[in-house]
Formats: sequence, structure tokens, C-alpha cells
Amino acid sequence: MTPEAFLAIHLQANPTVIGPGQINVNVDFLENVPPNYAYGNLGPQTDMYILNVAINAFAFLDGEGEVITEILQQVETIRFTFQGIPCTLEVLDFTSHEVLGNQFFFYTVQPFLIENGLNVITSAAQPPFNQEPWPDGFALQLNTIIDFTPFLQDVNGLLAEYSILNNNAFENRKSYKIRESQRIQSTIVPTNFGPIYSGSATPADIQDSLYYDTGWTNGRYNGSLSTPKNYAGVPPSLTGKAFTGEAYANVTDNDFICAVPYDVRVFEEFFHTGDGIYPAYEEIDLQINIAQGGGLNTNAVSFLYSGIPQSSSLDVGDIIIIGNEKMRVLDNSDNDKRLTVQRAYFGTTQPVAHSNLAPVKKIARVDLFRFSESNAQIVQADNAKVYVRETGHVLFTDIFGTVANFITCSINFVTIDDPGAD
Repeated sequence: MTPEAFLAIHLQANPTVIGPGQINVNVDFLENVPPNYAYGNLGPQTDMYILNVAINAFAFLDGEGEVITEILQQVETIRFTFQGIPCTLEVLDFTSHEVLGNQFFFYTVQPFLIENGLNVITSAAQPPFNQEPWPDGFALQLNTIIDFTPFLQDVNGLLAEYSILNNNAFENRKSYKIRESQRIQSTIVPTNFGPIYSGSATPADIQDSLYYDTGWTNGRYNGSLSTPKNYAGVPPSLTGKAFTGEAYANVTDNDFICAVPYDVRVFEEFFHTGDGIYPAYEEIDLQINIAQGGGLNTNAVSFLYSGIPQSSSLDVGDIIIIGNEKMRVLDNSDNDKRLTVQRAYFGTTQPVAHSNLAPVKKIARVDLFRFSESNAQIVQADNAKVYVRETGHVLFTDIFGTVANFITCSINFVTIDDPGAD
């Protein structure tokens, strides 16, 4: 039928024409290629085109009823499969209407060809479907999945003048700031210098930069929040302090490291991300516990926990401790409080099971880095034992340069008597 007739049917005071979760599609036979339509002219033709789509604003997303007005206002492409025919419809224009409190959207789409549609599409009045051609001109398909592109939800002010997704500004806005030019010492003399000097010149329109707007200042200057979860466990940025230390391979004997005389140590500059002045190993009680029946058995690589991590965040790449077993966090799902971990980490062993309600501790996140020879870049001090000159600690790092263990070397102080002292 014609688009006008299709729309008129939906504007009748009968909301059952397009109920919640329904989509209606208008097709017609075309005597010639678009746009020379011959509406209603069946003739010998069997090919048909989809011309319009009507969609109820109340839809079902993942089985839940929801009003999707925002989504339907932004749709550019509609995709679905009808009786085995994949359809991709490009939206040209749309209008929205409300009938007895039932809102629907009426779309005009780029005509979509269905070859031999008269014989391919089967009738809704002849169950089972896909057996009879549709003599009644009406076909029904239940439980159809509809894809909308783009799928933008909960977007405020999309069509506003300030929106960066859709700029509908046609002329520069006047700036609310006063812009003054230095004309006393400048060697450039404008053509309207006289009016400027007398103060009678009309101020020029200067486009507002929007630098005061939160959306712009965050994107340009303040940045956005990111965590190691977005970068496979690697911190997205570094903030820390430099310290002096000596690096050894991770297979070096601990007694040897501590026994090296101070005056023969080869110190170099390091960089650490810890909170203190110097890097240190610290275990933090997160005040969370295993929260699943049967606890955490040997083969499990994920578990539920109860409570909210205190004193520290819990990010991908952190090392936690349950009992005597260390684990590296691979994922932290805040929605269901589930941790996915790498078991028996850094040389520890996993027991038969960790009991339910077992406390979870965390090693305070400290990453160590070394400066390159040219000091042009920093690299992870991975798989190393680093002697910290100022504290006497030897910090052990994993393959990511994260501190996972430590020992303390005793520092011997030598007192030299002053023979001239009383």
C-alpha cells in the first residue's frame, strides 16, 4: 500500500494495530524501478519493495519491557530476518505519533527489494507458515530480533547545540567573554581604527570556544578515568618517585645479595609507583572474604567474594593472598563480585581448597621501572631482585615488574672514634 495509507491505518484510535514490542513493515509492488512507483498495481509482477516501517516505542530488550524512544530517535539502519530473508533497511526520514497513549515511530526507508516476494512470503492466515503464498496480503512472524544502528541509549541533549555527536549550529554564537586587542604598542593599524579609538566600533562576533564546558575540558585537558582493566593489567599511566637501587637476576641467592659490600655495589636510578618515598612490600587487609558454598577448590580459577574492598582498590594485575597462596587478578567483575585469578602465583602452592569466608588480602601495588642508558625511556624491572639502598630491602618482582615478595638485609653501621673528642 501507499505510505499515506500505511500511516493512516496506524493513526486510527486502535492501539492493537501496533502493540508493545511490535514492528509493522509496508511493502508494495513497483511497476518501474524507484522512485516511479505504481502503488497497488499487482499486474504480472511478483517482486516487491519494503517502503516503510512502523515501530512501537515500547520494546523488549533481553526479555525486559522498556521504552526506547531515545534509541528510535537516532536509528539509521534497521536489520531483521523475515521468513529467512535478511533485510537491511537504511532510514531516510521518520516521524513519531501517539495514539491513545501508545507511541510509535514511522520510518521512510530506502526501498528494499524482495525478489519474487509474492510467492516467497507466506501467509499468516494459513498455519503452519511457509506453505501458502499470502493471498490475504498479511504475513506474521513472532519472536523476531530487530537490530538498530546506532544503538545509543541514555544520551542527554543529543540534538543540542553543544552536542559533539550532532552539530546543528549554523552560525557562530557570540562569546560571553570580552576580547580586547592591544592597539597602543601594535604596529598594525586596522581600517576602522577611528571608531575603535573612540569606542563606537561594534564588537565582532567571536565563536565561543566551549573551554569552560565540562565535556570539552575533560576531553581536552582533564582526561578520562581508566584502569589497568582496560590495558590487560598494565597501569594506563605512571605516577611515582625515583630511588637508588641495585638490580640482580631473580635466580641470585638472597644471602649473596645481602653480603655484597656497600662500596662495591653498582647502584642505578629506578622509578617506583608506591605511595611511600621508597618502595616497600606491604600486605593489605581488604576486608573481603570468599563467598561461595564449598569455598575455593583446587581447580577453580574464579570465585565470588563478599564485602567492598577497603583501604585500596582491586584492579587487574594486582596480587592477592588467600592463606599462603598468592594469586594474580585477571578480572574483577563489580556487578556480581567475582574475581578471576591466576592460581599458585609467584612460586606459591595451592591447597586442596580454601574455605568459605576465608579472608582475602592484597599486596600493595608497587611497580618498579629502570631508566634506559640514555634516560629516554623507562622499562619494567621484571623478573628481578632489586636492593633498595636507603632501606636495605630486596624487592622481588614478577614478569610485569610488580613487587610480589621481599627480604630485608641488615645494614651494619661502623662507628669511628674521634681521638680528639673528650
